[in-house]
Amino acid sequence: MSFTRSQQGLFRPMVKRAWLKHAAGNDLNPSDRAAQDAWYRAELAECLGRDTTKEADPGRDFETVMAHFEVFVGGEFYWNLRVHQGDARRLQFAIRQICERWEIDDQYARATAARVLKWEGHLASLSAITAAADLQRVRIALLIHARRHAKRTDTAQAAAKLIGPLVLDRIE
Repeated sequence: MSFTRSQQGLFRPMVKRAWLKHAAGNDLNPSDRAAQDAWYRAELAECLGRDTTKEADPGRDFETVMAHFEVFVGGEFYWNLRVHQGDARRLQFAIRQICERWEIDDQYARATAARVLKWEGHLASLSAITAAADLQRVRIALLIHARRHAKRTDTAQAAAKLIGPLVLDRIE
């Protein structure tokens, strides 16, 4: 998987600006395509561990390369902050999806989080949890709850299918 079309619209200009800054700071010809390609691939290898974005993840990898090239541009820190907050943001999104899919209400999710994290005081919102490790623990606890609930529901439905005909036989 590679970056999306809209991500490419942000990524390519960032790389171009970074190259121009790098070339100016190192007395390189900004029009030298071979030097630019060598620099670009070396920078990708440094930040992603590979010299191409063909297999890059559009989530974490995109933010990582944007933050990496943002350093060359200077004066900006938007993408570096996104990288710093990325895991927590993705985990909060995953928790919201779990709650929606398994119809877990916000009050129950907050109570679970408070119990799992031994939260002191009132937890007004799950967004108050900012540590990725804590969010991961909450996500796992909610998944365990959802799976147990699904198993109980499946067992109850199976029992109803078995008991239903027996009850009807007694009524007749």
